Amino acid sequence: TDGVTPVVRGKERDYSVGLEYSLNADNASYTVVGMGYCKDTDLIIPATYRKLPVTAIGSNAFKQVKSFTSTSIPASVTTIGEYAFAYCGVTSVTFAASSQLTTLGKNAFFASYLQSIILPDGVTTICEAAFDGCDKITSISIPDSVTTIEHRALDFKSDAFTVYDNALYLGNNANPYLVLVRASDTSITTCDIHTGAKIISVFAFDDCTSLKSVTIPDSVTTIGRSAFYNCSSLESLIIGSGVTTIGDGVIYYYSPFTSVFYGGTAEEWDKIAIGNNNSKLTDASRYYYSETEPALNADETAYDGNYWHYVDGEIVIWVKETV
Repeated sequence: TDGVTPVVRGKERDYSVGLEYSLNADNASYTVVGMGYCKDTDLIIPATYRKLPVTAIGSNAFKQVKSFTSTSIPASVTTIGEYAFAYCGVTSVTFAASSQLTTLGKNAFFASYLQSIILPDGVTTICEAAFDGCDKITSISIPDSVTTIEHRALDFKSDAFTVYDNALYLGNNANPYLVLVRASDTSITTCDIHTGAKIISVFAFDDCTSLKSVTIPDSVTTIGRSAFYNCSSLESLIIGSGVTTIGDGVIYYYSPFTSVFYGGTAEEWDKIAIGNNNSKLTDASRYYYSETEPALNADETAYDGNYWHYVDGEIVIWVKETV
């Protein structure tokens, strides 16, 4: 026997036989670590092995394997390791209902033959280069639960992306503007990110050397690490009030960055989790949004703080008129 809990569908087991496993450090679960002697073209990973749950697909588990074209992953799997399906022949991946998957490891599907995938609700992190080089992808869906998309995680050539205002987005039918993927374009000078985008991913605007200003809508909650890396012309950001997390080093050190126009209050700004190496951002002049004329200071000679608003679609800083 292969040790897999025998679940039978008619005369056939509903899992693949012969896979290789490793007992995890907790001695209470297993990781799939290799193809073993399995020859299935439709790879079905079991939920249990030797009566214990299968909780991970290990690093390099199916790297360069071309013998299967589809795979089904059980709800028990929480992690897909580094290079787990890299360079392999898999074209489609199906996740079980109530999937517990939270993390796609670095280079998990790197340069695979993958054509379609719907990531399950609960995934929070798509690690570096997870889908890098998956140029055959025609359909990919990212759930709302995702909060981190690392560098080059979605770096592939595909019509699955939609272009809006010089920025690239991807999502599902319910929310087609879910994620800002990348916008490496040396020619753009401004970018108004489409309303509905949720995440500005790690290194999203890497090498946009002519970019001077970016408007981030209220729908965005996360600005990823080094999002504006090597944006050597960036002068200002308009940051929506929905942002809750700003990653490490979002502003390129050598950029002429001077101003942040924030859509919320000073109290709301103080609640944002701001990562390390962000002195360019935190030392810049910061203005808070006020639709109406702000309150004056104690001697009524100036406004009590720095504020801005829109006039005919243009940013205007509130300045107390002298008489």
